[in-house]
Amino acid sequence: MSDKKNSIMIVDDQEDNHIILRDLLEDAFEVQSAYSGEACLKQLDPNHLPITILLDLTMPGINGFDVCERLKSNSTTEDIPIIFVTAETRGEEQLKAYEKGGDDFISKPFNHDELLVKIFRCITYSKKLQELKKQARNSLAQLNQGLETTDQLHELVEFIKFGNDFENHESLGFKVLKYMEEHGLMACLQFTTHDGSLNMGNGCKDGSIEAKLINAAKEKGKIVSDSRRVFYNEPHFSMLIKNMPDDLDGKLQGLKDHLELLSSVVESIAKGLNYHLALDQFHYREDKFILGIMEELSNLKIKLDKTDRAMIRMVNTPAKQLKTMLLSKGVESSQVDSQLSLLLDIIAPLKKALMIQSKNKAEILAIIDELKAFSANSH
Repeated sequence: MSDKKNSIMIVDDQEDNHIILRDLLEDAFEVQSAYSGEACLKQLDPNHLPITILLDLTMPGINGFDVCERLKSNSTTEDIPIIFVTAETRGEEQLKAYEKGGDDFISKPFNHDELLVKIFRCITYSKKLQELKKQARNSLAQLNQGLETTDQLHELVEFIKFGNDFENHESLGFKVLKYMEEHGLMACLQFTTHDGSLNMGNGCKDGSIEAKLINAAKEKGKIVSDSRRVFYNEPHFSMLIKNMPDDLDGKLQGLKDHLELLSSVVESIAKGLNYHLALDQFHYREDKFILGIMEELSNLKIKLDKTDRAMIRMVNTPAKQLKTMLLSKGVESSQVDSQLSLLLDIIAPLKKALMIQSKNKAEILAIIDELKAFSANSH
């Protein structure tokens, strides 16, 4: 019976959709119905707000985008999760829905299990958001108080910049996410690295709607406000704050300035990481290249040694042994002497050439040793 206290509002101009959704939900929730955007805005009772709104995207009069934007700009209704319900499947329409402040998206025809999963996920998110809002308000007051002197501001920068020796973007990202969580802020991060992009935090991963929102915001400027979301964009780092707190006492600007400073500091570190990681990758490729050269030089030296030994064996073979070899190869006895004479005539200049080659070989081997020494020093 306690679940009945939680209500869900269906906003759709088609009665058939109300019947289907009501049938799916009325066992678990109290169901409110509004048949237009205008009706939704009028019917919302501040004392009995729905825990989630299922909002049709295309309606006569005020469409779903405009309804969502108005609800998210009103402090009374801004925290109500909104799930857009529509037959529209185009990516740009879904992205626009999220940009207007929507929390999720479900397509017609409805899948019962998928719908319930998304509703309960939004309810969980809403409860977490309420807790974080309280934490963020307290942190906002502390933060503004702590930023009153330049010394304290300097300490914050030093803490972020030198608190860890960041080995990679992941370790830097975890540090930023932890810092944000300590201040009650839900952040999504995107690093532009030397070999692609890295998305981190609160649902932000490759291909996620958060990643798409960040990419879209990059084209709009350095600081972009979108409903309760705020984007901070730098060349190598972008940050999405999903739950910027209310400006209840006029101190929100201090938090925004602080986050802008934080973003610029993280950008500096990320840029340095890009340089060092790219340099490490270059050195790795360079090392592999040098090791390859050293291996080829060693192989060349072995080949020269083998060739040299074969030549020496051949030119120093006694005539009697050569005669036996010719007979074993099937040369007629009557032709052996003439063939042996011809072979000795060939070997004679080879002996002379071998003497010259030995001198050249010594020079070649000396060059190889110099190249190997140079490669080893470079490595």
